[in-house]
Amino acid sequence: MNAIRLASTVGLSHAEWRRIRQQGIGGSDLAAILGLSPFATPAEVWAQKLGLYEPEETPAMRRGQALEDAVARLWAAEEDRPIRRVQAILQSRHDPLMLANPDRVTARPEELVEVKTVGVRGLRFWEGQPPTHVLLQVQHYLSVGDWPSGYVVALVAGDLQSWRVERDERLIEDAWGRARGWWQRHVATGRLPEPTSQDTALLNRLFAASERGAWVELRDEARQWLRTYNDAKAREQAAAEEAERAANLLRAALGEAEEGRLDGQTVVTWKATKRRDIDTRRLREDLPDVAARYERVSQVRRFVVKGE
Repeated sequence: MNAIRLASTVGLSHAEWRRIRQQGIGGSDLAAILGLSPFATPAEVWAQKLGLYEPEETPAMRRGQALEDAVARLWAAEEDRPIRRVQAILQSRHDPLMLANPDRVTARPEELVEVKTVGVRGLRFWEGQPPTHVLLQVQHYLSVGDWPSGYVVALVAGDLQSWRVERDERLIEDAWGRARGWWQRHVATGRLPEPTSQDTALLNRLFAASERGAWVELRDEARQWLRTYNDAKAREQAAAEEAERAANLLRAALGEAEEGRLDGQTVVTWKATKRRDIDTRRLREDLPDVAARYERVSQVRRFVVKGE
């Protein structure tokens, strides 16, 4: 390994780990910056680097962390190769902006080992080989640590699989060049990257409040955005109406039956179920003091396009 050990992760608090990661681009950041991650967007990475946003830990992430050591030890035993934890945040000696937090390395010779656990929901990304965002993460780690090769080791729906990955200098040079440019355009200047369809929650969080009476003159590009929005909404409404008409034809065909079958196979169901909810209007009328104790007030911004 030929990298700067920027910080030891032994005893490192999550807050300090996050502060160090804000100083540069990590392996999972790289795929997101380039628009290749199914789990994060460029705008989310930007907000994290500026300390404006921190993603919540998901159950899948917690399970992956709990299973990581077992998967690594199982692979090492099957391959008969000793492995060890890196336990450090690494920094590239060639580009200080590039950071890495790799899982493990082997001995004889020293090679990177990146461990993943893949549940049922993630199977669509693993069709016979690691997905692009994982391979890019590994290439990033190989370059930061100056390793010639490494392994992706994954528990895919209960099946232990591994793939050897050779360092691709041309790929990483191109990816790092694009990522550096992105950092200078957005993180260094504080300029929000162009949001994607996945950034609604982030934008609602970043701009939760509005300034009463404030307005901005939109760029000419906004004319196309409005056309795109209105056209998409019209198609969405037409599609919803078409779907509902088809659903009603099926409901009428079912009548009082719970199932509809084609060729002996159930293709549609319409079953009666009980639903319980609270009549909040009556609660406020009959027990206003009780209702007031459990009422929550939150501020939201309502997005409206004129003529929608």
